[in-house]
Amino acid sequence: MNPRNLYPKWYPVVILLLGYVSNAPAQQLDSAIEAIRNVGPKGKGGPQAASAWRELVAKGTEGMIPALEAMDDDSPLAANWFRSALDAMEDKARQQSQAIPLARVESFVLDRTKGRAARACALELLEVNNPAVAGKILDGSLDDPSGEIRRKAISRAMARVPSLPKDKQTETLDLLFQKAADIDQVEKIASDLKALGKDVSVRDRAGFLTRWSVIGPFENKDNQGFLQKNPLENGPVELSQKVAGPSGELAWKDHETVDKAGMVDLNKVIGNEKSVVAFAYARVNSPVAQRVQLRVGSITSVRIYLNNSQVYEHNEYHNGMSPDQYLANIELKPGMNTLLIKVGQNEKSKPWEKNWQFQVRLTDFAGARANVQPLAPR
Repeated sequence: MNPRNLYPKWYPVVILLLGYVSNAPAQQLDSAIEAIRNVGPKGKGGPQAASAWRELVAKGTEGMIPALEAMDDDSPLAANWFRSALDAMEDKARQQSQAIPLARVESFVLDRTKGRAARACALELLEVNNPAVAGKILDGSLDDPSGEIRRKAISRAMARVPSLPKDKQTETLDLLFQKAADIDQVEKIASDLKALGKDVSVRDRAGFLTRWSVIGPFENKDNQGFLQKNPLENGPVELSQKVAGPSGELAWKDHETVDKAGMVDLNKVIGNEKSVVAFAYARVNSPVAQRVQLRVGSITSVRIYLNNSQVYEHNEYHNGMSPDQYLANIELKPGMNTLLIKVGQNEKSKPWEKNWQFQVRLTDFAGARANVQPLAPR
């Protein structure tokens, strides 16, 4: 007998329907995740993402790992939606006494190929629900590629230092100084080492660029000099050539800052000017093609070019300044790479509005010094 004759004619239809029903929850979950991943700036995809967020949260613990997998370090807006969804799923699990899949969460944290932000979220789940396991992970995370996880690991290790013998304190702090990424932790460890009789360089460890060639001033009335392109921005830069300025020809000046945070004070290098812009040029050597973070601090407007292509701009004046204030992910090519930074200054003249300065460093994605060699500008 033909085996196909053992089953009624309607049997394949039933099988198809059953398959559709069994796949429906997974399809709904995929659809919800995709809608959140597509959210964009200025409210793009917001209503769809809000509806998808509710669908995802309704899945409870079933949606946790898919949400973590979907978080993309290059899409911080969508990552924030997933982060809040994870918080809501955790609350729901607690209210309904659902078991969080902690073993899978632990495996996710330990897999350093996963997204940095996602792994940090997963660690937070462990810290609340299994602090012993979270602590064990942190003890082995001094070099973690996730900045959030590394910061916690460094902080945990720093808290133990005072209880160590003096010789072990220096040894441990020295190790932590080599591993720390965040500037405040680097500075604190350096201070503690100095108290123990060992001097270290925060500037070198943090990766601040200190050798520049600077030129200016150029006019910037009503911010037009910043907004409009100067011929220098068309590249490539030729440091040996003089450039036409508002009061005659200008020459590039080599400058090396001795500031511990790599600060270049343009008031000192160029002069106490207002309604002007200046340019600073630097070079670095990269042993390989690599993605790194460009981290900039400036109290005034900045525009930055890597190898003659614009990679960042922020147009704001005198609204505070800090290291790592502005971040851009950039691609370095093997060999020499050039950086050109345009720094504006407006016309306002209150004492705190006279500052005209910037700092730049290149880091990995955790914030530690990138694998590059700073070069003299020429």
